[in-house]
Amino acid sequence: MSNKAATESSEGRQLLMDANGVCEMLGLGMTTFRKMLEERRFPQPIRISQRVLRWRRETVLAWLRDQEDPTPGPGRPRSTDR
Repeated sequence: MSNKAATESSEGRQLLMDANGVCEMLGLGMTTFRKMLEERRFPQPIRISQRVLRWRRETVLAWLRDQEDPTPGPGRPRSTDR
């Protein structure tokens, strides 16, 4: 089984992502991404082998949805939709 086949579903959608893929998806630089991992501000990876780390695509998408905080805070405009 090829590496590509192991990380894609039968529809061709990627199930597991490497750090480069996560960074590309989120528009993050590698340094920022590593810092977020160290500070536990991002889900920890699945360790496939001693040197291979992967993130589930759905885990990354769920984390991204969780970052959309609708509550107003400093520097965030209040919604006028009432």
